Amino acid sequence: MNIKNILAKKISFFLLFFLITFFIYGFLVGENSAGAGGYNGDLLATFTNLQLFINNNILQSIKLTADNNLYYSNRPPLLYILHSAFNPFASDLELYRLSVFIASFLVPLFFYLSLKINYKKVNDIFLLCLSFLILLSPYFRTSSYWGLEENYPFITLLLSFIFLEKFFFKENFLNFFLTIFFSAICVYFDQKFIIIPLTCFFLIIFSKIHIKYKVYSILLYFVFSLPFIYLIQLWGNIIPVGNMDIYSVGKRFYPHHICYIVNILGFYILPFLFLFKENKIKEIFFSIYKKKINILLILAGLSYVIYFIFSLDITSSFTFGGGYSLKIAVFLFNSILAQKFFLTLIFIFCFIIILIFININYINTIFITYFLLSSVIINPLLHEYVDPLLLVFFFTFSKSKININFKNIFLIFIYFLTILIIAKIYY
Repeated sequence: MNIKNILAKKISFFLLFFLITFFIYGFLVGENSAGAGGYNGDLLATFTNLQLFINNNILQSIKLTADNNLYYSNRPPLLYILHSAFNPFASDLELYRLSVFIASFLVPLFFYLSLKINYKKVNDIFLLCLSFLILLSPYFRTSSYWGLEENYPFITLLLSFIFLEKFFFKENFLNFFLTIFFSAICVYFDQKFIIIPLTCFFLIIFSKIHIKYKVYSILLYFVFSLPFIYLIQLWGNIIPVGNMDIYSVGKRFYPHHICYIVNILGFYILPFLFLFKENKIKEIFFSIYKKKINILLILAGLSYVIYFIFSLDITSSFTFGGGYSLKIAVFLFNSILAQKFFLTLIFIFCFIIILIFININYINTIFITYFLLSSVIINPLLHEYVDPLLLVFFFTFSKSKININFKNIFLIFIYFLTILIIAKIYY
C-alpha cells in the first residue's frame, strides 16, 4: 500500500469522525437548518399527534386523524403507532427527542450495508464515509434533532433494497416477501416514497425471475395497499385534512412547478455526474441526439420554456416552497419577467443534467418521471422532497456504478457541507 492510499484512509477516518461528531453537536446546540425545527416549530405538532395515539387505541386514533383540530400532519400515522406501542419515552418531550435522534443513526448504518452490496470491492472506511454523508442533509438533521417525521421511510427504503438484492441473488420467498413488505411500508411513513414500491415492482416485473413471483408481487402489493385505501376514504384525499389549508395535493394543477422541480433535481444530481469517468459522461452527452426519445424530450423542454415565460403565473400566496432557484430569483429581481428569465436559464442547465442522468439507466428515468408528474399536483413544492432521497436512491436502486475513492467522497462532502452551511445561514 503506497503512502497516498494510507493518507487517504487516515483522512477518511477523520472525516467519518467529523461527520458523527458534527451531527451530535447539532443536536446538543438545538440546530435548526431546515426551518421546521425548534420548540416553536413542528416538534409540538408532532408530539401532540403522538399523545393522540398514546391516549387512545389504534383504531380510534386513526379515525381521529381526520379531525383537523386533533391531528397536525400531512403524512400517514404509522410512525405514531410505532412510537406509542414500542417507545417507552414517547410521553416525555425531551426523551422523545433523544430517542428519535438515536434512532436516526440506523439510516447511515443501513445505508452502509446497502453500499456493501453495490460496491463489494471498495474499502469499508470509504463506504462508511459515504453512508454517513447523509448526516449533512439539513432536512435529515432537523428531523433527527426535533422529533419530526421525515427520517423513518429511509430505514424501510434501505431494507427494501437489501432484501431485494438478496432475493435476486438467490430466489427465496422470505426475502421476496420482506422486499414487498418494507417497500410498501415506506408509503405509510410518507406518501412521496411510493417511488420505492413502484421501483421494486418494476424491477421484479421486468426481471428474469420465475413468473410466480411476478404474480405474487401484484397480489401482495394490492393487499398492502388496502389500509391506505381506507385512509384515503377517511381523509377524502391522500393527505390528512388537517393540513389541507397548508398543503394541496390534487386540488389544482401547477405547471410552473415543473421548472422548480427540474431546478431542484439538477442541483442535487450535478455532483454525482462528476463521480463517473469523464469519458462516460462525454459519451452520453454527445450521444443524446442519436436517440429519438431524447430529441422529443429536448423539443418538449423548449416548448415548456416558451410556455413558462409567456403564459404561466409564478406568483404564490405561500412564503415558502419553490426551491433555491425561486428564492434567488425573487431576491435578485422585482420584475416577474426577469424572475422567469433567470429561472429559465437555470432550468436549461438543469434540464441537460437530468437528460444525462436518465440516459445512464432506465431506473433513473422512473425516479425523474415520478417527481416531474407529482410536482404539478403538489403545493407547495419543497427541497426536502428530494434531499436526501436522491443521495440514497442514487447509490442503491439507481445502480449508478461509480469509482468510489477518497477524491470522489471528498467532492460530495464539500458540496453537501456547502448546502448545509447555506441552509444554516438562511434559517
